[in-house]
Amino acid sequence: MNMIGLNTTYQGFSGLVSSLYGYLIYVVYRFLKEYSFKDIDLTFLSLIVVMNLLLVLGNLTFQILPYIFMITFALILVYMQKDVIVEVIKQNSDVRNWWRCFPNLKQLYFLGLLFVTLDYIFILPVLVPPEIVRDGAIINSVGHYTGYFFGIFVPLFLSVISDN
Repeated sequence: MNMIGLNTTYQGFSGLVSSLYGYLIYVVYRFLKEYSFKDIDLTFLSLIVVMNLLLVLGNLTFQILPYIFMITFALILVYMQKDVIVEVIKQNSDVRNWWRCFPNLKQLYFLGLLFVTLDYIFILPVLVPPEIVRDGAIINSVGHYTGYFFGIFVPLFLSVISDN
């Protein structure tokens, strides 16, 4: 909207975009579970969410106790994923052999896609900035949170229901 010169607020669209970012996290989780790491479970998805929330805490000013709690919880989630970490280490040589099968241009494309995906997986701190008013518009951080978690948990809930 800014590129075409419209000077307006974007009432509600950011909540939809936030849900798409949340959905990206769910899609990455399902892709890894289906095609790469069979042992991956919901603790991986929880770890990504906790890491995002930990990054959001960096935007806020308050006591150290929430940081300690979130870091402890993240470390517990990492420990719960130890089987996946071992599986990743074992598959390291397989990935390198698979990688060499592609031409250089396709390798660059995959690297770019990986970089963009990793960048957007940890976007929640951008969606919840420390200042509520930006350029005269009020940022609806609650709407961003809601959209983000909606994008993660609704497809997760639907997949659990459809599997039963």
